[in-house]
Amino acid sequence: TAHSSAIKQEEIHTHTATVHQVRYDNVFDHYFKATLRNLQPRTNYMVRVGNENYRSEWFQVSTAPQSFQPFRFLYFGDIKESILEYAPRVYRHAGTSYPDAKFMVHTGNIVNTRATDDTWGEWFYSGGWLFQQIPSLAVPGDGEHRQLAGNSARELFPQWNGSFHLPSNGPPGMENLTCYFDYPGIRIVSLYTHFPSRNNSEEIYLNHEETVSETHFQNQLRWLKRVLAGNRQPWLAVIIHHPVFTARKDRHNELLQQHILPVLEQYNVDLVLQGHDQVYARGYNPDPERESKLPVYVTSVSGGETREADKSHTWIAKHYENNQLYQVVNVSQNTPVAATANTNKI
Repeated sequence: TAHSSAIKQEEIHTHTATVHQVRYDNVFDHYFKATLRNLQPRTNYMVRVGNENYRSEWFQVSTAPQSFQPFRFLYFGDIKESILEYAPRVYRHAGTSYPDAKFMVHTGNIVNTRATDDTWGEWFYSGGWLFQQIPSLAVPGDGEHRQLAGNSARELFPQWNGSFHLPSNGPPGMENLTCYFDYPGIRIVSLYTHFPSRNNSEEIYLNHEETVSETHFQNQLRWLKRVLAGNRQPWLAVIIHHPVFTARKDRHNELLQQHILPVLEQYNVDLVLQGHDQVYARGYNPDPERESKLPVYVTSVSGGETREADKSHTWIAKHYENNQLYQVVNVSQNTPVAATANTNKI
């Protein structure tokens, strides 16, 4: 019986990927990246990867519309520990419950400082087809920095730059760490926050030679002001790992409160999505002299290792403990609304 392919051969376009070699514990991994250009807005495309000898299955991706339409995106907090045990059910529930989500944000600690190359593989396995069909924006947390043997220094896992290909519009020296993008209706800005501070004096390496410095911090701060000031979208969200206001006991991030907090408030940021504390909390600046309730600060946890919230923190308006969660952010013309999905109640 004669048959034909669902996709016509003349409709298939091939793009050559660039290879990024990563050396980790004397093993070389190869990561491939390709940039697809001249795509049409609000269009579904079939995509596969491979070479002459092997090709993956086809999977479908969708481009953004040209103008605003109500949409939603997904927000995941720390995964970090026991990835294969706990992470798959969160991603599967999110993907099957909200298949129309336009993108995902991950606020760091997708792995931990003791991770191996296999740990990174576990995270990708956990996301499965969801990661293939819905684009992700991730920020590195302390967990994406491995502990170097013989000293207290940390280094960004080389797998980070192999795994992620973020927009190249960040500040100098922070390529693939800090960026922003506009989706019709909202500007999303990601910041790197793993800087040395009073509570963290260890050296932090971005690669084998370059350490994080005051110059990086100041470059990012100036860049942040420009990007926020230049926003023309109705809504504005910032994605970071370390929370501006902590939900935990005996934690305090003076660096962010002194330098980042005033900028977020000056430029009327609506939503700040965070990780690190491994607990869910939502609230706003408790300063009694501040009339605005914006930005709304949210910290969340999606993995199996959770903590208790310190209920004495006056910034917290709502919290959940001992739960794996993810958030669905629905963006309309009126407001972005974040709803929490509690996977323990599935």
